[in-house]
Amino acid sequence: MKSFVFMGFLAAGVVSGHGISAASESLAYQCNLGDGFAFVQTIPEEGRAVYQGDTGNLNLVPDGRGGYFNDREEVSFADQNGQPALYLGDVAFACQLAAPRPTGSQTHAGGAVGGNETRLNAQGQSLGGKLRDGPGMNFRQTGSLAEGTWITILTNTGVRFNGYDWFEVATDRGQRGFQWGGIMCSNGQQLAGIFEQCGARSVQNPQQAANAAQQLNVQGQSLGGKLRGGPGTNYAQVGSLTEGTWVTILRNTGVRFDGYDWFEVATDRGQRGFQWGGIMCSNGQQISGIFQQCGSQPPQQPVQNRSTGSAGGWMAFALAPNGAYGHGAAPTQAGAEQFAMNYCGGPQCRIADTTQARCHALAIAPGSNGIGAGESEQAAQGFAMGWCANNGASNCRIEYTYCQ
Repeated sequence: MKSFVFMGFLAAGVVSGHGISAASESLAYQCNLGDGFAFVQTIPEEGRAVYQGDTGNLNLVPDGRGGYFNDREEVSFADQNGQPALYLGDVAFACQLAAPRPTGSQTHAGGAVGGNETRLNAQGQSLGGKLRDGPGMNFRQTGSLAEGTWITILTNTGVRFNGYDWFEVATDRGQRGFQWGGIMCSNGQQLAGIFEQCGARSVQNPQQAANAAQQLNVQGQSLGGKLRGGPGTNYAQVGSLTEGTWVTILRNTGVRFDGYDWFEVATDRGQRGFQWGGIMCSNGQQISGIFQQCGSQPPQQPVQNRSTGSAGGWMAFALAPNGAYGHGAAPTQAGAEQFAMNYCGGPQCRIADTTQARCHALAIAPGSNGIGAGESEQAAQGFAMGWCANNGASNCRIEYTYCQ
């Protein structure tokens, strides 16, 4: 089992509901790069498109097939069959239609909003992400906030994107800018245009987290994944553990993420760091905030490395950057891979995982995915959800499961 991430939305039909507009219409797209967004605006009447990234703007010219490219910088963009994609070199990033950026002058920082703003001055927290100098991904980044940073939510700008609004915010340290409501929570009451109330995730400031920490010093195992320098996906990776690594679970930090807590752990080899409870098991007893009980025996080796398995046959997943996927099952590995590629059905499909375990599952979220395999449907789905969330995603869901 493993994670196989295409940097984009692993979901079919990313522009569902918009349809394909006439070729002469100027359109704007937001493209998910995994750690941020790029912006592409097609301008057919001028015979060009404009790519806007962190390093500035770049003109793209028509490629004769309805797309645009800049050969020197190896940047191209195409909207084929309602599935727009940005290509940086050989890597594809999924895009979706967004509100076009105004062509006239646009103020920002103190005056980016235009008549639809609502004054709030409410307390809340950032779930981690970039601050910008205006209400949109096309505005320049001016800073970033760590998960759990307390903020004053000054204004709802009235600018909506992907189901949430953009807000002007300020921190106690004097940072001020605009952040998207999809990565914020409001304290005390649910505010329109913001992802959720802070209590729903138990997002905490550092002192609260320290107070909530629970000393454990019990044995358990990692189901495989990253060790981080602190209790959250916004902390730097300091190492990784293979599936089945025995760990001493030192303490529950009290920081909760997607239904499980972050724990400080240590290995017999001296590694020490923080791992998410969704990819751990506890030995002998079920511990709150951890995925499951290990039992008294260590788990078997990772299923993708097995030469034999209880199910006998092989299964495979194939994935494509545009969200397509295929799953195959056959007596041989080659046969399973062929079926998966056929069902995926596109030239950009690639084999992402093969296994001889009994069950195979795929979990997806914007910008992330995870594949899990196990001897039960619950185990496969749990591993898939764990790998998806371990990549930093917060809205993972099971897309497909198959058991032999």
